[in-house]
Amino acid sequence: MTLIADLVSAGWQARWSAGPRERELAARHVLDALGCAVAGREHPISGRLARWLGEPAGASRAEVLRYATLTHIDEFDSIHPASAVLPCASVVPAAFLRAAADHRSGGQLLDAVLAGSEIAIEAGLRFGGPALYANSWWPSALFGSLGAAAATCILLGLDRAATESALGICAAGLGGLLSDSVLGDGHYLLVGRAAADGVDAADAAACGMRASTSLLDGPAAAALQQQPTARDRPPIPHLAGSAIKPYPCARPLHAVVAALTELAVDADLATATNFTVLLPGPLLRFVTAEREPAGPAEAAASAACAIAAALAGRAADPAFFRAARPVPHLAVHLAASQDLARAFPQHWAATVEVTFSSGSRIRRTVLDAPGDPSQPLTDDEIIGKFRQQAASLGARAADDLVRECLDLDAVEDVAALADLLGVAMPQNRRRPPEARVAQARAGD
Repeated sequence: MTLIADLVSAGWQARWSAGPRERELAARHVLDALGCAVAGREHPISGRLARWLGEPAGASRAEVLRYATLTHIDEFDSIHPASAVLPCASVVPAAFLRAAADHRSGGQLLDAVLAGSEIAIEAGLRFGGPALYANSWWPSALFGSLGAAAATCILLGLDRAATESALGICAAGLGGLLSDSVLGDGHYLLVGRAAADGVDAADAAACGMRASTSLLDGPAAAALQQQPTARDRPPIPHLAGSAIKPYPCARPLHAVVAALTELAVDADLATATNFTVLLPGPLLRFVTAEREPAGPAEAAASAACAIAAALAGRAADPAFFRAARPVPHLAVHLAASQDLARAFPQHWAATVEVTFSSGSRIRRTVLDAPGDPSQPLTDDEIIGKFRQQAASLGARAADDLVRECLDLDAVEDVAALADLLGVAMPQNRRRPPEARVAQARAGD
Protein backbone atom coordinates (compact mmCIF):
# COMPACT_ATOMS: atom_id res chain seq x y z
CA MET A 1 0.00 0.00 0.00
CA THR A 2 1.32 3.44 -0.89
CA LEU A 3 1.51 6.17 1.74
CA ILE A 4 -1.19 8.13 -0.07
CA ALA A 5 -3.51 5.12 0.06
CA ASP A 6 -2.76 4.72 3.76
CA LEU A 7 -3.46 8.41 4.37
CA VAL A 8 -6.84 8.10 2.65
CA SER A 9 -7.60 5.12 4.90
CA ALA A 10 -6.66 7.24 7.92
CA GLY A 11 -8.98 10.02 6.80
CA TRP A 12 -11.88 7.67 6.19
CA GLN A 13 -11.30 5.99 9.57
CA ALA A 14 -11.37 9.36 11.36
CA ARG A 15 -14.58 10.25 9.60
CA TRP A 16 -16.32 7.00 10.47
CA SER A 17 -14.94 6.34 13.95
CA ALA A 18 -15.49 9.80 15.44
CA GLY A 19 -18.00 9.59 18.25
CA PRO A 20 -20.24 12.38 19.52
CA ARG A 21 -17.49 13.88 21.68
CA GLU A 22 -14.96 13.93 18.83
CA ARG A 23 -17.52 15.53 16.52
CA GLU A 24 -18.26 18.16 19.17
CA LEU A 25 -14.54 18.92 19.40
CA ALA A 26 -14.29 19.17 15.61
CA ALA A 27 -17.21 21.61 15.61
CA ARG A 28 -15.36 23.80 18.10
CA HIS A 29 -12.33 23.82 15.82
CA VAL A 30 -14.59 24.94 12.95
CA LEU A 31 -15.98 27.74 15.13
CA ASP A 32 -12.47 28.79 16.13
CA ALA A 33 -11.19 28.80 12.54
CA LEU A 34 -14.15 30.87 11.33
CA GLY A 35 -13.50 33.38 14.10
CA CYS A 36 -9.85 33.63 13.06
CA ALA A 37 -10.88 34.24 9.45
CA VAL A 38 -13.32 37.00 10.41
CA ALA A 39 -10.72 38.70 12.60
CA GLY A 40 -8.21 38.39 9.78
CA ARG A 41 -10.29 40.80 7.72
CA GLU A 42 -9.00 43.58 9.99
CA HIS A 43 -5.35 42.58 9.57
CA PRO A 44 -3.14 44.81 7.39
CA ILE A 45 -2.67 41.99 4.89
CA SER A 46 -6.39 41.90 4.15
CA GLY A 47 -6.31 45.09 2.13
CA ARG A 48 -3.37 43.89 0.08
CA LEU A 49 -5.15 40.60 -0.59
CA ALA A 50 -8.24 42.48 -1.76
CA ARG A 51 -6.18 44.59 -4.17
CA TRP A 52 -4.57 41.45 -5.56
CA LEU A 53 -7.54 39.07 -5.64
CA GLY A 54 -10.37 41.53 -6.16
CA GLU A 55 -13.66 40.48 -4.62
CA PRO A 56 -13.87 36.72 -5.23
CA ALA A 57 -17.02 34.87 -4.22
CA GLY A 58 -18.07 31.37 -3.27
CA ALA A 59 -15.67 28.46 -3.37
CA SER A 60 -13.43 29.90 -6.08
CA ARG A 61 -9.71 29.34 -5.81
CA ALA A 62 -9.16 33.00 -5.01
CA GLU A 63 -11.72 32.98 -2.18
CA VAL A 64 -10.26 29.80 -0.66
CA LEU A 65 -6.79 31.30 -0.86
CA ARG A 66 -7.99 34.50 0.78
CA TYR A 67 -9.93 32.84 3.60
CA ALA A 68 -7.20 30.34 4.44
CA THR A 69 -4.59 33.10 4.54
CA LEU A 70 -6.77 35.22 6.81
CA THR A 71 -7.41 32.25 9.09
CA HIS A 72 -3.71 31.97 9.92
CA ILE A 73 -2.61 35.59 9.60
CA ASP A 74 -2.84 36.38 13.33
CA GLU A 75 -1.15 33.09 14.38
CA PHE A 76 -4.37 32.41 16.31
CA ASP A 77 -5.52 29.20 14.57
CA SER A 78 -5.24 25.74 16.11
CA ILE A 79 -2.16 23.54 15.89
CA HIS A 80 -1.37 19.85 16.31
CA PRO A 81 1.90 20.13 18.26
CA ALA A 82 3.35 16.65 17.64
CA SER A 83 3.07 17.00 13.84
CA ALA A 84 3.71 20.78 13.74
CA VAL A 85 0.73 21.03 11.37
CA LEU A 86 -1.96 23.72 11.46
CA PRO A 87 -4.85 21.45 10.51
CA CYS A 88 -7.68 23.96 10.39
CA ALA A 89 -6.09 26.89 8.56
CA SER A 90 -6.14 25.03 5.25
CA VAL A 91 -8.87 22.41 5.77
CA VAL A 92 -11.69 24.45 7.33
CA PRO A 93 -11.77 27.31 4.77
CA ALA A 94 -11.62 24.86 1.86
CA ALA A 95 -14.33 22.62 3.30
CA PHE A 96 -16.55 25.43 4.60
CA LEU A 97 -16.62 27.42 1.36
CA ARG A 98 -17.29 24.32 -0.75
CA ALA A 99 -19.97 23.06 1.64
CA ALA A 100 -21.69 26.46 1.58
CA ALA A 101 -21.51 26.79 -2.20
CA ASP A 102 -22.95 23.29 -2.68
CA HIS A 103 -25.59 23.55 0.09
CA ARG A 104 -24.10 20.71 2.09
CA SER A 105 -25.13 19.98 5.66
CA GLY A 106 -23.19 20.69 8.82
CA GLY A 107 -22.71 16.96 9.32
CA GLN A 108 -21.13 16.64 5.88
CA LEU A 109 -18.88 19.59 6.68
CA LEU A 110 -17.77 17.88 9.90
CA ASP A 111 -17.04 14.65 8.00
CA ALA A 112 -14.87 16.61 5.60
CA VAL A 113 -13.01 18.49 8.33
CA LEU A 114 -12.37 15.32 10.35
CA ALA A 115 -10.99 13.43 7.35
CA GLY A 116 -8.99 16.32 5.90
CA SER A 117 -7.43 17.23 9.23
CA GLU A 118 -6.55 13.60 9.89
CA ILE A 119 -4.73 13.29 6.59
CA ALA A 120 -2.75 16.54 6.97
CA ILE A 121 -1.74 15.67 10.54
CA GLU A 122 -0.94 12.04 9.78
CA ALA A 123 1.30 13.11 6.87
CA GLY A 124 3.12 15.49 9.21
CA LEU A 125 3.61 12.74 11.78
CA ARG A 126 4.84 10.25 9.19
CA PHE A 127 7.55 12.66 8.02
CA GLY A 128 8.65 13.67 11.51
CA GLY A 129 6.75 16.95 11.74
CA PRO A 130 9.04 19.39 13.57
CA ALA A 131 12.13 17.52 12.33
CA LEU A 132 11.43 19.11 8.94
CA TYR A 133 12.26 22.55 10.36
CA ALA A 134 15.97 21.67 10.31
CA ASN A 135 15.85 21.44 6.52
CA SER A 136 13.78 24.64 6.21
CA TRP A 137 10.48 22.93 5.39
CA TRP A 138 7.20 24.14 6.92
CA PRO A 139 4.96 21.12 7.64
CA SER A 140 1.71 23.10 7.41
CA ALA A 141 2.55 24.37 3.93
CA LEU A 142 3.75 20.94 2.84
CA PHE A 143 0.76 18.89 3.92
CA GLY A 144 -2.14 21.34 4.16
CA SER A 145 -3.06 20.78 0.53
CA LEU A 146 -3.50 17.04 1.15
CA GLY A 147 -6.05 17.78 3.86
CA ALA A 148 -7.88 20.38 1.82
CA ALA A 149 -8.04 18.01 -1.16
CA ALA A 150 -9.43 15.14 0.91
CA ALA A 151 -12.04 17.37 2.55
CA THR A 152 -13.18 18.64 -0.84
CA CYS A 153 -13.30 15.11 -2.27
CA ILE A 154 -15.70 14.07 0.49
CA LEU A 155 -17.97 17.01 -0.21
CA LEU A 156 -17.87 16.15 -3.91
CA GLY A 157 -18.78 12.55 -3.17
CA LEU A 158 -15.68 11.17 -4.89
CA ASP A 159 -14.69 7.54 -4.43
CA ARG A 160 -11.45 6.28 -2.92
CA ALA A 161 -9.58 5.98 -6.24
CA ALA A 162 -10.40 9.57 -7.23
CA THR A 163 -9.43 10.80 -3.75
CA GLU A 164 -6.06 9.06 -4.01
CA SER A 165 -5.57 10.75 -7.38
CA ALA A 166 -6.40 14.12 -5.85
CA LEU A 167 -3.75 13.57 -3.17
CA GLY A 168 -1.32 12.47 -5.87
CA ILE A 169 -1.95 15.72 -7.77
CA CYS A 170 -1.21 17.62 -4.56
CA ALA A 171 1.91 15.56 -3.84
CA ALA A 172 3.33 16.41 -7.26
CA GLY A 173 3.44 20.07 -6.24
CA LEU A 174 4.38 19.86 -2.56
CA GLY A 175 6.36 22.78 -1.27
CA GLY A 176 6.60 25.28 1.51
CA LEU A 177 9.88 26.70 2.77
CA LEU A 178 10.21 28.42 6.11
CA SER A 179 10.85 32.12 5.68
CA ASP A 180 14.39 33.35 6.09
CA SER A 181 15.41 37.01 6.30
CA VAL A 182 11.84 38.35 6.15
CA LEU A 183 8.57 36.78 7.29
CA GLY A 184 5.90 39.03 5.82
CA ASP A 185 3.04 38.19 3.50
CA GLY A 186 4.79 35.47 1.50
CA HIS A 187 4.98 33.23 4.57
CA TYR A 188 1.27 33.46 5.31
CA LEU A 189 0.25 33.03 1.69
CA LEU A 190 1.69 29.51 1.83
CA VAL A 191 -1.29 28.35 3.91
CA GLY A 192 -3.73 29.97 1.50
CA ARG A 193 -2.00 28.46 -1.50
CA ALA A 194 -2.03 25.01 0.12
CA ALA A 195 -5.79 25.22 0.68
CA ALA A 196 -6.44 26.45 -2.86
CA ASP A 197 -4.17 23.79 -4.36
CA GLY A 198 -6.10 21.12 -2.48
CA VAL A 199 -9.44 22.34 -3.81
CA ASP A 200 -8.03 22.49 -7.35
CA ALA A 201 -6.69 18.94 -7.04
CA ALA A 202 -10.06 17.59 -5.92
CA ASP A 203 -11.83 19.35 -8.79
CA ALA A 204 -9.26 17.97 -11.22
CA ALA A 205 -9.75 14.44 -9.90
CA ALA A 206 -13.51 14.87 -10.22
CA CYS A 207 -12.94 15.56 -13.91
CA GLY A 208 -10.94 12.37 -14.34
CA MET A 209 -7.42 13.74 -13.90
CA ARG A 210 -4.98 11.23 -12.43
CA ALA A 211 -1.52 11.34 -10.86
CA SER A 212 1.03 9.02 -9.32
CA THR A 213 -0.03 7.83 -5.88
CA SER A 214 3.49 6.79 -4.84
CA LEU A 215 4.99 10.27 -4.86
CA LEU A 216 5.17 10.46 -1.07
CA ASP A 217 6.96 7.11 -0.76
CA GLY A 218 10.06 7.91 -2.82
CA PRO A 219 10.32 11.39 -4.37
CA ALA A 220 8.96 13.29 -1.36
CA ALA A 221 11.15 11.34 1.05
CA ALA A 222 14.21 12.17 -1.03
CA ALA A 223 13.32 15.84 -1.36
CA LEU A 224 12.48 16.25 2.33
CA GLN A 225 15.46 14.16 3.46
CA GLN A 226 13.11 12.36 5.79
CA GLN A 227 11.78 8.83 5.33
CA PRO A 228 8.12 8.38 6.24
CA THR A 229 7.70 6.03 9.16
CA ALA A 230 5.03 3.46 9.90
CA ARG A 231 3.08 4.18 13.05
CA ASP A 232 0.02 3.07 14.98
CA ARG A 233 -2.88 5.47 14.78
CA PRO A 234 -4.83 6.40 17.89
CA PRO A 235 -8.46 5.24 18.14
CA ILE A 236 -9.72 8.84 18.10
CA PRO A 237 -9.13 11.45 15.36
CA HIS A 238 -5.94 13.50 15.53
CA LEU A 239 -8.00 16.68 15.64
CA ALA A 240 -8.85 15.78 19.25
CA GLY A 241 -5.14 16.19 20.02
CA SER A 242 -4.93 19.66 18.51
CA ALA A 243 -4.64 22.83 20.55
CA ILE A 244 -6.97 25.81 20.23
CA LYS A 245 -4.71 28.79 20.90
CA PRO A 246 -5.39 31.43 23.58
CA TYR A 247 -2.65 33.80 22.31
CA PRO A 248 -2.18 35.32 18.81
CA CYS A 249 1.54 34.67 18.45
CA ALA A 250 3.89 31.92 17.29
CA ARG A 251 3.18 28.68 19.16
CA PRO A 252 6.67 28.39 20.76
CA LEU A 253 5.93 31.65 22.60
CA HIS A 254 2.75 30.37 24.28
CA ALA A 255 4.70 28.56 26.98
CA VAL A 256 6.71 31.78 27.46
CA VAL A 257 3.52 33.76 28.12
CA ALA A 258 2.25 31.00 30.43
CA ALA A 259 5.52 31.03 32.41
CA LEU A 260 5.34 34.81 32.81
CA THR A 261 1.73 34.56 33.97
CA GLU A 262 2.77 32.14 36.69
CA LEU A 263 5.80 34.22 37.72
CA ALA A 264 3.71 37.39 37.94
CA VAL A 265 1.70 35.88 40.80
CA ASP A 266 4.72 36.19 43.13
CA ALA A 267 6.76 39.03 41.62
CA ASP A 268 6.41 42.47 40.02
CA LEU A 269 7.79 41.75 36.57
CA ALA A 270 7.62 45.45 35.64
CA THR A 271 10.83 45.92 37.63
CA ALA A 272 12.73 43.22 35.73
CA THR A 273 15.90 44.16 33.87
CA ASN A 274 16.48 41.02 31.82
CA PHE A 275 14.51 38.08 30.42
CA THR A 276 16.20 34.87 29.28
CA VAL A 277 14.03 32.48 27.28
CA LEU A 278 15.05 28.86 26.73
CA LEU A 279 13.30 26.83 24.02
CA PRO A 280 13.81 23.49 22.25
CA GLY A 281 16.48 24.10 19.62
CA PRO A 282 14.27 23.35 16.55
CA LEU A 283 11.86 26.13 17.54
CA LEU A 284 14.59 28.77 17.33
CA ARG A 285 14.30 28.33 13.57
CA PHE A 286 11.26 30.62 13.44
CA VAL A 287 11.17 32.75 16.59
CA THR A 288 13.37 35.72 17.41
CA ALA A 289 14.19 38.21 20.18
CA GLU A 290 13.53 41.12 17.80
CA ARG A 291 12.73 44.31 19.72
CA GLU A 292 11.87 46.45 16.69
CA PRO A 293 9.70 44.23 14.48
CA ALA A 294 9.31 45.25 10.86
CA GLY A 295 5.63 44.33 10.83
CA PRO A 296 2.90 42.17 12.37
CA ALA A 297 4.43 38.91 11.17
CA GLU A 298 7.74 39.72 12.81
CA ALA A 299 5.99 40.87 16.00
CA ALA A 300 4.06 37.59 16.26
CA ALA A 301 7.34 35.67 16.05
CA SER A 302 9.21 37.85 18.57
CA ALA A 303 9.78 36.73 22.15
CA ALA A 304 10.34 40.38 23.09
CA CYS A 305 6.91 41.34 21.73
CA ALA A 306 5.23 38.37 23.43
CA ILE A 307 6.82 39.35 26.75
CA ALA A 308 5.76 42.98 26.26
CA ALA A 309 2.21 41.84 25.51
CA ALA A 310 2.15 39.68 28.63
CA LEU A 311 3.46 42.51 30.82
CA ALA A 312 0.80 44.84 29.40
CA GLY A 313 -1.97 42.30 30.00
CA ARG A 314 -2.62 42.05 26.25
CA ALA A 315 -1.20 38.63 25.38
CA ALA A 316 -4.59 37.59 23.97
CA ASP A 317 -5.09 40.76 21.89
CA PRO A 318 -4.25 40.47 18.16
CA ALA A 319 -4.19 44.27 17.89
CA PHE A 320 -1.11 44.40 20.11
CA PHE A 321 0.94 42.29 17.69
CA ARG A 322 -0.56 43.90 14.57
CA ALA A 323 0.68 47.28 15.80
CA ALA A 324 4.26 45.94 15.79
CA ARG A 325 5.41 48.53 18.28
CA PRO A 326 9.13 48.66 19.14
CA VAL A 327 9.96 47.40 22.64
CA PRO A 328 13.57 48.60 23.01
CA HIS A 329 13.24 48.81 26.81
CA LEU A 330 13.17 45.01 27.11
CA ALA A 331 16.41 43.04 27.29
CA VAL A 332 15.49 39.59 25.98
CA HIS A 333 17.84 36.72 25.20
CA LEU A 334 16.94 33.48 23.42
CA ALA A 335 18.83 30.21 23.80
CA ALA A 336 18.38 26.51 23.11
CA SER A 337 17.82 24.01 25.90
CA GLN A 338 18.85 20.39 25.53
CA ASP A 339 16.52 19.38 28.36
CA LEU A 340 13.53 20.93 26.63
CA ALA A 341 14.61 19.44 23.30
CA ARG A 342 14.32 15.96 24.81
CA ALA A 343 10.66 16.63 25.63
CA PHE A 344 9.94 18.04 22.15
CA PRO A 345 7.66 17.71 20.14
CA GLN A 346 5.33 16.10 22.66
CA HIS A 347 5.82 19.27 24.72
CA TRP A 348 6.46 22.71 23.20
CA ALA A 349 7.97 23.85 26.47
CA ALA A 350 9.77 27.01 27.56
CA THR A 351 11.87 28.13 30.49
CA VAL A 352 11.86 31.82 31.42
CA GLU A 353 14.40 33.32 33.78
CA VAL A 354 13.81 36.87 35.01
CA THR A 355 16.56 39.05 36.48
CA PHE A 356 15.80 42.10 38.63
CA SER A 357 17.84 45.23 39.37
CA SER A 358 18.66 43.82 42.80
CA GLY A 359 20.41 40.92 41.11
CA SER A 360 17.82 38.40 42.25
CA ARG A 361 16.44 35.89 39.76
CA ILE A 362 13.33 33.80 39.40
CA ARG A 363 12.78 30.99 36.94
CA ARG A 364 9.83 28.96 35.67
CA THR A 365 9.49 26.07 33.20
CA VAL A 366 6.18 25.37 31.48
CA LEU A 367 5.82 22.09 29.59
CA ASP A 368 2.30 22.58 28.25
CA ALA A 369 0.62 25.91 27.61
CA PRO A 370 -3.08 26.68 28.01
CA GLY A 371 -5.00 25.28 25.06
CA ASP A 372 -2.81 22.20 24.73
CA PRO A 373 -4.59 18.82 24.85
CA SER A 374 -3.44 18.38 28.46
CA GLN A 375 -5.24 21.59 29.48
CA PRO A 376 -7.73 22.44 26.74
CA LEU A 377 -9.70 25.65 26.67
CA THR A 378 -13.17 25.42 28.16
CA ASP A 379 -16.26 26.01 26.06
CA ASP A 380 -16.65 29.41 27.69
CA GLU A 381 -13.06 30.30 26.72
CA ILE A 382 -13.54 29.10 23.14
CA ILE A 383 -16.79 31.03 22.82
CA GLY A 384 -15.25 34.11 24.43
CA LYS A 385 -12.37 33.99 21.96
CA PHE A 386 -14.81 33.68 19.06
CA ARG A 387 -16.86 36.64 20.24
CA GLN A 388 -13.71 38.73 20.46
CA GLN A 389 -12.67 37.63 16.97
CA ALA A 390 -16.11 38.08 15.42
CA ALA A 391 -17.02 41.40 17.04
CA SER A 392 -17.28 43.06 13.62
CA LEU A 393 -20.25 40.83 12.74
CA GLY A 394 -22.36 42.19 15.57
CA ALA A 395 -23.58 40.41 18.69
CA ARG A 396 -26.64 38.83 17.07
CA ALA A 397 -24.75 37.21 14.20
CA ALA A 398 -22.03 36.04 16.58
CA ASP A 399 -24.65 34.49 18.89
CA ASP A 400 -26.26 32.69 15.95
CA LEU A 401 -22.91 31.38 14.71
CA VAL A 402 -21.97 30.09 18.16
CA ARG A 403 -25.29 28.30 18.51
CA GLU A 404 -25.17 26.77 15.04
CA CYS A 405 -21.50 25.75 15.12
CA LEU A 406 -21.72 24.11 18.55
CA ASP A 407 -24.47 21.89 17.12
CA LEU A 408 -23.06 21.63 13.61
CA ASP A 409 -24.44 18.13 12.99
CA ALA A 410 -27.94 19.62 13.17
CA VAL A 411 -27.29 22.34 10.56
CA GLU A 412 -29.17 21.54 7.36
CA ASP A 413 -27.39 23.97 5.02
CA VAL A 414 -23.94 25.47 5.60
CA ALA A 415 -24.86 28.31 3.25
CA ALA A 416 -26.86 29.81 6.13
CA LEU A 417 -23.65 30.09 8.16
CA ALA A 418 -21.89 31.72 5.23
CA ASP A 419 -24.62 34.34 5.16
CA LEU A 420 -24.05 35.08 8.85
CA LEU A 421 -20.33 35.47 8.17
CA GLY A 422 -20.98 37.83 5.29
CA VAL A 423 -19.32 35.50 2.80
CA ALA A 424 -20.46 36.40 -0.71
CA MET A 425 -21.75 33.47 -2.74
CA PRO A 426 -22.41 33.44 -6.49
CA GLN A 427 -25.91 34.52 -7.53
CA ASN A 428 -26.18 31.41 -9.68
CA ARG A 429 -25.18 28.56 -7.39
CA ARG A 430 -22.92 25.84 -8.69
CA ARG A 431 -24.58 22.70 -9.91
CA PRO A 432 -24.83 19.97 -7.25
CA PRO A 433 -21.53 18.09 -6.92
CA GLU A 434 -23.21 14.86 -7.94
CA ALA A 435 -24.05 16.39 -11.31
CA ARG A 436 -20.52 17.65 -11.81
CA VAL A 437 -19.00 14.28 -10.93
CA ALA A 438 -21.47 12.45 -13.18
CA GLN A 439 -20.54 14.69 -16.11
CA ALA A 440 -16.85 14.15 -15.45
CA ARG A 441 -17.30 10.37 -15.42
CA ALA A 442 -19.43 10.48 -18.57
CA GLY A 443 -16.51 12.06 -20.40
CA ASP A 444 -14.08 9.22 -19.54
